[in-house]
Amino acid sequence: MLEQSFASSWIYGLVPPKTVETANRCPDGVAKVETQHTFVNQLVGFLTFGIYTPMHIRVTCAQATGATTGALLTIPAGAEAENVRVAFGSAADLAAREQAVVLVRFEQ
Repeated sequence: MLEQSFASSWIYGLVPPKTVETANRCPDGVAKVETQHTFVNQLVGFLTFGIYTPMHIRVTCAQATGATTGALLTIPAGAEAENVRVAFGSAADLAAREQAVVLVRFEQ
C-alpha cells in the first residue's frame, strides 16, 4: 500500500496533485485508489483560503493471484450474442453456487 498524507493540490482542488507513480511498487497493477481530505488537510486549506488544498491519497496494490484462483469460462471468437448471454448466466450461477470467483474470457 502506498500513502501520501499531503499530496499538493491547488485552488480548491482544481489543479490536482501529481500522479502517484505505482509501476515499480505495484507490479500486478492497482486494486484501489482512495482520496480524502483529512481534518488537517482541510485546516491547511482553510488557513490558505483554498489556494493550497492538500489531500490524503492511499493506493492499494493488486495481488498477483486475485481473479485467477476461481473457475475460467472461455467464450470463442465470433460467438453469437445468445451464446455470450448463456455463458455469463452460467458464470453467475457457478459463482453463486461455489461462492468463488468465475473469470469469463473472450478469445480473439
